[in-house]
Amino acid sequence: MVKKYKLSMFNYYVNCENEVRLYNSLYGANSLHIFRNKNIERIHKIFLDEDYSDELLVEYLKKFGFIVENTCDEKLLREQKYNDVINQKKLFLVIMPTENCNFNCVYCYEEHKNIVLSSFNQKAIINFVRKNIKEYTGLNVAWFGGEPLLNIDIIKSMSNEFINICKVARKPYKSGITTNGYLLSGNLFKTLYDLHIREYQITIDGNKITHDKQRPLKNGRGSYNKIISNLFEIKSLYKQSNAEIIIRINLTKEIITDISAFLKLMESLYDDKRFSCQINIASDWGGENISNFRNKLINNKDYLQIFKNLIDQNIKINFAYHLQELTAPDFKCYAARKNAYTISADGMIYKCTGEFDLDLNKIGYISKDGNIIIDKNKEALWTSLRFKMNNKKCIDCSYSGCCLFSPCPKNTILNDFTPTCPRTKDNVINLIKLMDKMYFKECEV
Repeated sequence: MVKKYKLSMFNYYVNCENEVRLYNSLYGANSLHIFRNKNIERIHKIFLDEDYSDELLVEYLKKFGFIVENTCDEKLLREQKYNDVINQKKLFLVIMPTENCNFNCVYCYEEHKNIVLSSFNQKAIINFVRKNIKEYTGLNVAWFGGEPLLNIDIIKSMSNEFINICKVARKPYKSGITTNGYLLSGNLFKTLYDLHIREYQITIDGNKITHDKQRPLKNGRGSYNKIISNLFEIKSLYKQSNAEIIIRINLTKEIITDISAFLKLMESLYDDKRFSCQINIASDWGGENISNFRNKLINNKDYLQIFKNLIDQNIKINFAYHLQELTAPDFKCYAARKNAYTISADGMIYKCTGEFDLDLNKIGYISKDGNIIIDKNKEALWTSLRFKMNNKKCIDCSYSGCCLFSPCPKNTILNDFTPTCPRTKDNVINLIKLMDKMYFKECEV
């Protein structure tokens, strides 16, 4: 007898204490489920014995991709999802108001040239958005640098223009910023929030000693105390805002032996769901600084061990940021998507915010009258990368429904078009175990 159903190739089945957690990489974070009590035996029967006689549960699991028709070509569905993600019609701009910075981070790859986005280039970008917004489903702007808050007036004036343009065009507008947090006082946070800047990424590298060593000001002084003061001012004074404030840590050998101070800080913010934690590792991102710091970098094995330790310690921290590592539209790098551009302070257009010296990354410029002048061959290398990749190792990978063959097109291009597996591939089960129960659905049948 031919089976009617089969288990999805993208499933993750995770046994936890007194419960089973499920995840499907093609359906992403929306598929996260918890099964408890009598439902554990029911789910065991399906996933371990492949017994599909429980019709109510089978129909329920089909909605989230865990079970598919036996004739279903899931690899074709993955291909369709890849195309949907790459060809999104939302306009995504990364804008650098300046390339300068007030920090001298030991692992930073940027040159921090004293260049500011000129009024000429500001008007050109605004003209481009005004002329073309009708072609897109919405506008998403990310402020980047250098340190973008060094030139707050540019952010204010351009944000107001974008808000008005989208209001007239009846298109949604969303904005975020990557900042070192040193200038982000409570008052400035309110100003930015009123300009629709709702997502903030701020890096704190461990305790005061390690942070000040890795992320000092240009004058060599520490930056830790000021950033912490700003965060708690925002937390206490602006409770009604629905901002997402991501606290990132770049792990190194200096930090990995004792990250307790960082975790204690995050636990003190845990009662405020606006604050979430991103655990990353400092890597060789290029530039001159890294040559004196390369011996302090850690490997993926150490990175994974951190997550395993967190599970064992039952740390109460909001890891909501890492949900994007379980969802394809968020996890697939913007540089691989059409309609996504990085505009540097000198008006040049790139696909990626890293490797500015890579010729293939520099794809064009924006003209005064608001036209983007693009080298189509270079752009196609990023947005049509799939057709050049040697991705045999990806074909049967259960995580490929989320990473879609390569989350970092830059690394794939530099690696002779061989996809580079993300750290998350080996960390999925840890993340599933670590995520708060609030991000999981309970079985409803």
